[in-house]
Amino acid sequence: MRKLTNFTLIGAVMVLIAMTFAPTQVATAQFPYLEEFTGQVLPDGWQNNDLGTSGQIWEFNNPGAQELIGAGFDADFAICDSDNYGSGGVQNADLISVAYDCTGIDEVELAYGCSFRSYSGSMGSVSVSVDGTTWTEIATYTENLGSNDPVTEAYDISAIAANQATVYIKFHYEGSWGYWFAVDYVQLKAPELVPEIQVTPASLTEALDPDATSTQTLAIANIGDLDLDYNVEISYTSGPSDKIVKNMPTSKFNVGDLAQNNHTSPKVIATT
Repeated sequence: MRKLTNFTLIGAVMVLIAMTFAPTQVATAQFPYLEEFTGQVLPDGWQNNDLGTSGQIWEFNNPGAQELIGAGFDADFAICDSDNYGSGGVQNADLISVAYDCTGIDEVELAYGCSFRSYSGSMGSVSVSVDGTTWTEIATYTENLGSNDPVTEAYDISAIAANQATVYIKFHYEGSWGYWFAVDYVQLKAPELVPEIQVTPASLTEALDPDATSTQTLAIANIGDLDLDYNVEISYTSGPSDKIVKNMPTSKFNVGDLAQNNHTSPKVIATT
């Protein structure tokens, strides 16, 4: 169920450094793809590149014992932990995936569990490439996101990745005794279909005299890609005892199903 709107009757009724590392190995699995960093090691075919000279790169055994739970995170995840590297450490590191084959796939979504904890001068980014050399940045992190409780980030990368034989994902972190950028449960998959609801107006209010009737109409449209089941919710408060509601729908009632790319105009009638 999705709540669409409230309506109230009132009155008588109160109702970077330029370096290139080109991956070559292609994933052996088939679309959709999932990487969970099982075993706390760099996955086969992935690259862990130091763009500087510190040797401080991504790790997979949570060396700083950061407590990250949710959005697909478990004990096995990838993290560039600037906090754990400590004072004087400098990180400028790329974690680059194996090449994923998206041939014949018209719509591709990249989703991943994300924990970025910010510190002055630190940044994280996510990029996509079809050749391992030219990259399109799709996300940049400079402010906290999922730092205590990881969140799922999802991006439609169809314009880049659809029908491409080699699709690479790059996670990049820069910091100097900052905090961290961590990812887990990296997926390439078909976008999830969801309904998208458009309601006009968002709420309705009307003052009624005694022995009056009001008919209120909502225009509801499903402009998304999936059918939906919805309800309308009503709230009201009676006025003085001689101005009570004689006929009023229940406060919440199911209107029914609404197919994708369709609309309806439910009416609610109240009498004082």
